Amino acid sequence: MPVDKKELVPFIKEALTKAKKRNFLESVDLTINFKGLDMKKPENRLDADLTLPKQVHRLPKICVIATGDLAVAAKEAGVNLVLGKEDLEKFGVNKKEARKVAAENDFFIAQADLMPLVGRFLGPSIAPKGKMPKPGTGIITPGVNINSLIEKLNKIVRINMKKDPILHVKIGDRDMREEELAENAAAVINFVEGRLARGKQNIKSVFVKTTMGGPVKIEI
Repeated sequence: MPVDKKELVPFIKEALTKAKKRNFLESVDLTINFKGLDMKKPENRLDADLTLPKQVHRLPKICVIATGDLAVAAKEAGVNLVLGKEDLEKFGVNKKEARKVAAENDFFIAQADLMPLVGRFLGPSIAPKGKMPKPGTGIITPGVNINSLIEKLNKIVRINMKKDPILHVKIGDRDMREEELAENAAAVINFVEGRLARGKQNIKSVFVKTTMGGPVKIEI
């Protein structure tokens, strides 16, 4: 049975209340611990981009890999970095720079016909971080509205669990309303539950906390 966002509000409120005020904007994070999963089996690994109901990111750093009009549109949209074909080829001999680009950007958007080069030269650095461009959210073709895609990325979180039976996901920032955070949290929990062989029975525990605050266990 899906988790109701209203059930999560008290836990979100407790996590926000018990956390001390900081001189920076803390994120609010969800941690899900799993049980009964053999992580050696591919079907038990999670790797997906999930669009949440409410905005999660504030000005995420986006790298667009494109040429021509798409590159121009990306620059006009004010993305963090725009790379072309020659830039990708340079990563073949400068792997340190490739790793730096991978670390400094949250999302990567690539022109469809450049994906083979992305996979070859940048893939080794961004794939392990779950940042490879995906259809629908990261692979683009001429005529796409870059600004609309950026707005969509503001609501996307990565559901990535490959080695250990634990998942950490940002669901928003501390200055968001409790109801908004609860709505995002419910979306994550329900998505994950739907991907598990035994559903909720594979979930051991769920916690919510701010960046520096203590964890609060969510009863689901």
